[in-house]
Order: sequence, then structure tokens, then C-alpha cells
Amino acid sequence: NAPTMTGGSSAFDVTQAGWADIALNWTFVHGTFPVASIELWKSLNGGAYGLLATVTSTATGYYYALACGNIGGTFDFKTRYQNGATLGPFSNVLRVDVAAV
Repeated sequence: NAPTMTGGSSAFDVTQAGWADIALNWTFVHGTFPVASIELWKSLNGGAYGLLATVTSTATGYYYALACGNIGGTFDFKTRYQNGATLGPFSNVLRVDVAAV
């Protein structure tokens, strides 16, 4: 089963002045898979994806504090289920554009 990225938004000056935070949401149907982890992957400005965070597979979102300064950027996010060596397929890609201020 793959998670489905369902939404994302950004806001400046929430955690710290001059910085943008990003809120992300997804859904995941466990089916027969046990509760384990969801990996959250990030690409910035079309670069290579890197692992941003790992959360419990019952989580429905992630708050990425201090994602970028006032120069902005284009963020692409994807998730996948992980249980030990078992890796599920990646979700759809969700793009969040953070406009420079």
C-alpha cells in the first residue's frame, strides 16, 4: 500500500521571524500491514530526494518547521511505508511552492 499525499501549505514567521514552516498531510490505509513507520522524503528546487523524517505509520501529517528562509523555494514531498526491511511503494508527489518575501 502506498500513502497518498493530500495537502500542504506554508506560512512565514510562525516558528521564527523570516522563516517559512510547511504543514503536510497524507492518508495511509494499512490493510494487512502492521503499524510501523512512514518515511517522508523531500526534494528542494528539483534536487535529489533525501529522507526528511520518519514518523509512525498512524500519523496523518508532518510539520516541517524552519523549512526555508525568506528566499523561498520549491519543495516536492513523497512518503512510503517502512517496516524493517519491508518498503512500500512511494506515494504521489506533493509540491509546495514557498514564495520569497
